[in-house]
Amino acid sequence: MQFLFCSYTHLRGRLQFDDPASLDARSVGLRVHGTAMASLVIHGDLSEPEPPISRPLYVRPVMYARMGGDEIDSSTHLPDSHQTP
Repeated sequence: MQFLFCSYTHLRGRLQFDDPASLDARSVGLRVHGTAMASLVIHGDLSEPEPPISRPLYVRPVMYARMGGDEIDSSTHLPDSHQTP
């Protein structure tokens, strides 16, 4: 079920979804946080009578589940422990 969050009532027709790396197919979880943030950006606080933004919100997946064969470059990750001088 790709792009399910794009069909939520408050977001329908208001997102420009771009997934050039096909990461959506590798997503995990319910994506509740991203959906809530998109709604907040577009509509603001739903309990306040504000008009939505006038343009579609550009959305691009950036989090995904690693698959076998994905290599990790350890130089780009934080160390396991932090030592203070």
